[in-house]
Amino acid sequence: MANRNSPPLEAVLIPDTKPRKSWVPLIMGSILVGSCVLAVMFGVIGLLWLINRIDHPGTFVGAGGNGSWQSPAEKQAEYRTVFKVPVEVPRDADVPMVERLLAKYVAAAKSNDVGGLARLVDVNVFLQRMQDHPDMPRLDATERKALVAQINTSLQLPDDILDIRLMGFKRLPEKGLGVADVILKQVKGTSEPCRIWLQQNERSWSVVDWEYIQVGRSQAGARAGSLRANRDYLEAMGHREFLDDLAEAEERIRQGDSPGAISFVQSADQRTVPEYLHKESQLHVAWLYFRCRQYQSAIDCLNSVTDPVEIPGVYVIRALSFQPLGQNELAITAATDYERLCGFSPDVGRAKALALAQLGRKDEAVVEFKRLLEFDPTDEVARRKNDELRMANDE
Repeated sequence: MANRNSPPLEAVLIPDTKPRKSWVPLIMGSILVGSCVLAVMFGVIGLLWLINRIDHPGTFVGAGGNGSWQSPAEKQAEYRTVFKVPVEVPRDADVPMVERLLAKYVAAAKSNDVGGLARLVDVNVFLQRMQDHPDMPRLDATERKALVAQINTSLQLPDDILDIRLMGFKRLPEKGLGVADVILKQVKGTSEPCRIWLQQNERSWSVVDWEYIQVGRSQAGARAGSLRANRDYLEAMGHREFLDDLAEAEERIRQGDSPGAISFVQSADQRTVPEYLHKESQLHVAWLYFRCRQYQSAIDCLNSVTDPVEIPGVYVIRALSFQPLGQNELAITAATDYERLCGFSPDVGRAKALALAQLGRKDEAVVEFKRLLEFDPTDEVARRKNDELRMANDE
């Protein structure tokens, strides 16, 4: 029985409280959502990077780095100091070896020794320069193997050479590398200022790249750009058709079929090529027009070239084309513009001298012809014109 004296039982009221809210699920959910968003972002960036690698130039940097490719202004500043008359004889200790290499080049070209011309080139270093160029696309293992095979079978120095005049030589900061600036005397009677990159192997030198100065792009750079165009799916077909037209025009010129050559040059002139190849492509077209004696067409097709200072050949074509058209003032202006960029070139100097003579500016023409004879005493055109002007002045 309950004790009557015990205090009555009382209900103890428990406060009406909500259970404590946990932040863990919210934090974990946020982390999960953020991770998904980042994964999607990186996936998109990776896809864009892959597309960029397929259709655009790669960023592979070889031993020399992209810094080994000078800007046009840097190269032209060097050309102006080297290509001048009177010629300063290079004095580097390795010049005799370089001259022996150039002599081998001339001998192989004169005898049409294709194998000899190919043996003068270090293909491995040439490929390295291609990989080092900003226009070079990234290749997979199969493509790289195919490129090596192609270069090994197709790469050789130009074979239309009669003689070479060494204008300057210097070593580069990279160990074992140097550049020789030369003027190539060609079979067709023209002279071409050219820069040749060299690699020293013990006591001998080999060619690793070359650049016709008027083109503004070396052989390795041109091949890298062409390879990039072949990978550019939207424009590859047009570029291949353009190259086919040029090859056909060259063949027709060799056959003496000038009308046939002109038709293919006109076709090439209408082709669409990638913008990054437009300048030198138009220069090639202009040269073929010039060789077909279509001087005005040669001039006109270069009107679409922006920043012609990057392609000095624009001024060469103008000088050589305006002069036979009788537009002598324009020829002199173009020749002066070229010399201001890149220095002395025999063909440009001759066009300038002839234009001055036709304008009756005899004293100035004599100066130009004397400069040509100082460079090459065997220049019969310069000698004959110089003698004619001197006799006329004596009268």
